[in-house]
Amino acid sequence: IDKSKEKKIPSVCIPHGTLSGHFNKYDKIYKNIIAEPIYINQCKFFAVQSKIAKNFIKSNNFGNEAIDTGNLIFSESKSESKNKILFAVTLKDFANFQYFGVEMYYEFLDNLKLFNNIAKKYNLNFLIKPHPSVNHCFQDLKNTFKNLEFSKKKIDKVLKEVFVTISYSSTVIEDSLYSKKPVILFDRWKRYKHCNSEEDVMKKNSAIYYVDNENKLIDCIDTIRNSTDIKFNNYIFEGSSKKNINNLINKLL
Repeated sequence: IDKSKEKKIPSVCIPHGTLSGHFNKYDKIYKNIIAEPIYINQCKFFAVQSKIAKNFIKSNNFGNEAIDTGNLIFSESKSESKNKILFAVTLKDFANFQYFGVEMYYEFLDNLKLFNNIAKKYNLNFLIKPHPSVNHCFQDLKNTFKNLEFSKKKIDKVLKEVFVTISYSSTVIEDSLYSKKPVILFDRWKRYKHCNSEEDVMKKNSAIYYVDNENKLIDCIDTIRNSTDIKFNNYIFEGSSKKNINNLINKLL
């Protein structure tokens, strides 16, 4: 970035992270901490890949020029599946936690315990994609939670097998939306709401729902199964990543 400034070469920040507008002062602090490592203010331009990220830009005063690029680097795994429910979250080593918008390791394990029980109770198929930072526990997790399926596949491969994603805060949210898979923000501890989302779990066709307990989760999954016109465009832009990358390069030339 420093060299691009010296040589007067346009630089673009393309974050592989899900940034969203804040709801209160604590949420703003957290989301600004998340944004800091990606050098938003250091680059000449900032690529806004989704309408979720656009809300982040609107709620903060950044000096660089934001460009609505649409998707550049998120997954676009188009497929129809009604079989599996993906659970994927940002889970980091204890020393790297931000204590607000990231699940603690014991919360992650408690959610797995819940999913393990309801998988059997409701005959649901959960596909768990652990964060790479906990892959060293992969076999232990499989041995502990017998009713759940675990995968180390890349996210674009995993998304082809599911019809909905459960998350808390993760880049998988936008990976899912651009793959036309709705998202359930699951916040059992009522601590963090990642972005604007539908709280009425009986209302069909929302692309993102916010859920805070088991009963609502089951109702929400049924609602999504019965939805036929999900409003993904409330959260993402039109166009393919390949086309968007070409458009961005042409703008910078």
